[in-house]
Amino acid sequence: MLTRSSALLLTLGLMACTPDAEVETPEALDATAAAEAFQRGRGQQVLLASQPSQERLDRALQLLEEAARLDATKVEHHYYAGVAREAHGNPVAARAHYEAAVACDGTHGQAHWRLGKLLHGEGEVALARRRLERALELGVEDAALLVDLGRVLEDLSELEAAEARYREATRLREQETLAWFRLAHLLRLRGATEEAEQANLRYEFLWSLEQEYAGLRRAVQANPHDPAAQVALARAAQKLGHGDVAVRACEAALVVAPGFEPAQELLDALGSGQ
Repeated sequence: MLTRSSALLLTLGLMACTPDAEVETPEALDATAAAEAFQRGRGQQVLLASQPSQERLDRALQLLEEAARLDATKVEHHYYAGVAREAHGNPVAARAHYEAAVACDGTHGQAHWRLGKLLHGEGEVALARRRLERALELGVEDAALLVDLGRVLEDLSELEAAEARYREATRLREQETLAWFRLAHLLRLRGATEEAEQANLRYEFLWSLEQEYAGLRRAVQANPHDPAAQVALARAAQKLGHGDVAVRACEAALVVAPGFEPAQELLDALGSGQ
């Protein structure tokens, strides 16, 4: 259930996004101030990826909530405020923002996806399925979305459909670890022992890479001025298909150590698609 405060937030967002709404929100629309708060909040969110801190997370949330309050007609204000609320560990308030986002723009596939994932977590499986399938219909192409839908289908006992989604996820992104794990589980259930073992071996290989990657991320967070650590992180990210992370790590290495050859070589290789 929604708390009183998040229910109020949802109500205000829906009123602002509904074209025929006649009731004015308590806050005067201030599009300029909202846009400024939104840009600053998004800046903090982007920095969180490479420079995580509780202070930065709190600031991002404060600014994005302010943007949604000052101008509740913008789908992106609600969507990114929802993302911040999720990161802050408040799925109830996040759900309210995503509900408001899809009310503002029913074609926002990412909002449907995140809302569907939260609904699944709350046990609203049928509603979750509709949201996740809607995200796919709207063109969201992401292996993680297919895995989320597969998990919902498993809960609905539609195991054949779930297996198809996991297979699709591994075709879309070969390094999608959870897809291989769930696929191995379903293959065992239907007696495809040899194929299940192959899927499990792939899962175990990727899981070990992810553990290495997580350790390197911690090392970089502890010492962001070590270019060798940044390059090691970039190589691990490359193996897992996180090309954007690899590029950012190489660029960070070159900022602290201009001309650092391993970073420049890897960055060049990433740019050429190697």
